[in-house]
Amino acid sequence: MAPKDESSLLHILSSNVIPRPQEADFIRHEIRGMKSQISLLRSQLRSLEKRLLQHEMALSASRKVPFEILGEIFELLLPDVLDDADRKTLIDLTLVCKNWREAALQKHRLWSGISLELARGKEKEIPVFYCGDKVTSWLGRAGGAPKTLKVAASCPEDDCYKKGAKKCHLSQPALVQLLTITIPTLHNLSLEALFSNCVENLIQAISTPIWEALPLQSLSVKFTEQWYCAAKPASKHPLNIPSATTALSVTLPRQDWYRGPPAGTGEIALKNDYDRLTTIFLRIDWPKKALFDTLALCTKVENLTLDLQNHQGKTTDDPIVKSYSASGIHLNNLRTLKLERIDRDGAWILQVLRAPSLADLSISFTSGYRPAGAKVNEQRTLSVWHLREWAACIATHAGTLSTLRIHDVAIYKRSSFAGLFTVPLPCLKRLTIDRVEFNSSFFDDLKERKGDKLFPRLAILEVLEAAASCRASSILSFLGGGARRTWTSKGWEYIIETPVERTIKHVTITYYCNPAITNAVLQEQPKETLDAAAQFRRGGTSFDIGPLYIEPKVQKPLKRRMRPGAECADSDCDECTYLAEESTDSQTSEEEDEDEEEY
Repeated sequence: MAPKDESSLLHILSSNVIPRPQEADFIRHEIRGMKSQISLLRSQLRSLEKRLLQHEMALSASRKVPFEILGEIFELLLPDVLDDADRKTLIDLTLVCKNWREAALQKHRLWSGISLELARGKEKEIPVFYCGDKVTSWLGRAGGAPKTLKVAASCPEDDCYKKGAKKCHLSQPALVQLLTITIPTLHNLSLEALFSNCVENLIQAISTPIWEALPLQSLSVKFTEQWYCAAKPASKHPLNIPSATTALSVTLPRQDWYRGPPAGTGEIALKNDYDRLTTIFLRIDWPKKALFDTLALCTKVENLTLDLQNHQGKTTDDPIVKSYSASGIHLNNLRTLKLERIDRDGAWILQVLRAPSLADLSISFTSGYRPAGAKVNEQRTLSVWHLREWAACIATHAGTLSTLRIHDVAIYKRSSFAGLFTVPLPCLKRLTIDRVEFNSSFFDDLKERKGDKLFPRLAILEVLEAAASCRASSILSFLGGGARRTWTSKGWEYIIETPVERTIKHVTITYYCNPAITNAVLQEQPKETLDAAAQFRRGGTSFDIGPLYIEPKVQKPLKRRMRPGAECADSDCDECTYLAEESTDSQTSEEEDEDEEEY
């Protein structure tokens, strides 16, 4: 007899009894029903989860983000000039949703720059994207934003410097059409080539009148192999600048110290081209005469950046420096001067330049004084003599400087960084000390020299990537934060007092974390220092201070040394002494001597 319901099968479902054929058929029927019901419930669950997700997305905070903010996020994600991979990323962002596409289209800068790389060993033909309406449509989305084209060519034949070379990447018709027809309103052009003749080949392919008429506001050229000038003096120099260009960036090949400077060393561009340039970036390590002859023509430059690549020059350059120092190179319109990768003996550049309107000065040594976490290389530090040289240069512009930045250098341990400031800087509003390793008494020395009179209008102070020995409390004391240094039984300590009136508006202090120290310990500032910073904030000063990165002290294992004549092997014997204890006592004695000397 077949069962009527599941209750009649309880004796089978709750035991190991083998069901009869009729009972087995009923069980199979029940299983099919339960599976069908499960499928229906799962379908309903998926439908309900989909509705739930739609309702949650309707209340998502991302919907409230304005298109302008999304555009700013996309701009931070992508570089200024997009290559093939970056363009694909931008297209992927526009395909996420309608809002993201609209945000990307409204951010015109995202579409304003494209990069073309013609690598060595590949076909020299330009990809299809750059030859038709695609590039026009792409740059058309940039609206009124300045349009930029970057071309990096690596000619496979390496014969572009030879007369009659026909396989230069920059001379192909597709690139000529791209510059003259496809992108008629190009603002910024960047060219990277092996030889200076590659640019000359491009100008000849375009024709000199058309090249000079291009509406380029900024031109950047970089040569990696050789600088070559034509043998005939009457012939035009390969770097001819369009008439509309006001900003020029030139990266020249490195000088070969064994063979002398590159062939044809002389002026970088035609003499008349410099009359309209207001912004110049020059990366050069050639003889100083070539640099001076070029700078002497930049009479209207307002922003000048010199990357000297740690160039020290040769002894034969000394008479040239003295000659130009006597007469000087007069740049009356120069307001911003940035010196990058300059050697510690590079004060000669400021001794030569005459810039009565100089307001912003940045000196970046990038000398590698502490390579890969090693000890400071004293051969690359600023000694007392170097500080005097640089201090004299800064004093020359003391009446006009409003911002000053010193970057990446170490001060000799027996010198005081305060020696860099010998005269008041009445117009200085911003002082940036970026990754400068100096002794801990720098700000104390400044205070003793009456720092409030040295920088009477200082509004922004930035001490960035400082060494752990730089005490924030001494900076507070210098700024008038009420921190008074007092000698106690524990050493030098700072007592927080009532803050005084000050002109400082923004202070930033960060500390350097050496990447060679993988187990650096993060240490917060003392409570007294944080309390003093809070007093600054209550007084209306923005004060940001970061934590310290301390190298952990590793306790060395004790090494037992027997006294002469002792033969006892027992570690508890009075005849034994320990090297670690002697080392600790010696170190403590040295620290006491340093404290007494400082006191």
